[in-house]
Amino acid sequence: MEGVIFTYDPESDIKTKIKDVPEKDVLGRIEGCWTDKVYYTLGSQPFAKSTVRPPIPCIVLPDKSNFQFLSRRKSSL
Repeated sequence: MEGVIFTYDPESDIKTKIKDVPEKDVLGRIEGCWTDKVYYTLGSQPFAKSTVRPPIPCIVLPDKSNFQFLSRRKSSL
């Protein structure tokens, strides 16, 4: 993942991509992989590094215990 924190001007908001943000408006950056390490940079100085835990598998109850409209329930159609 990647992102920028930038000076926002609602009157001229035409930015839809990171590359649309002028470098002079960038206050900070967020870069990394959501399942591994995420780096935060304020200005040009590294600010913090975060290690993300791996996703935890979802435990699904047997169909008899699930609600009728639960998305993981097997359809009887």
